[in-house]
Amino acid sequence: MEEEAEHEEEEEVMEEEEEEEEEEEEEEEEEEEEEEEEEEEEKVEEEEEKEAEVGQLIQMDTYCLTY
Repeated sequence: MEEEAEHEEEEEVMEEEEEEEEEEEEEEEEEEEEEEEEEEEEKVEEEEEKEAEVGQLIQMDTYCLTY
């Protein structure tokens, strides 16, 4: 009887540890996804800034050529 109770306790502890590990893995995956999204957003912002700069340069060129 005592051995069975100990065995059941060990199984419960192992299951809890597995669940904790799974939760940690899920949290890590979520953090990685958020980091990737942030990096992607930064890339998009940089591209938009470059496009704006190019637009300004084109306007300046046009102005200089016109006058």
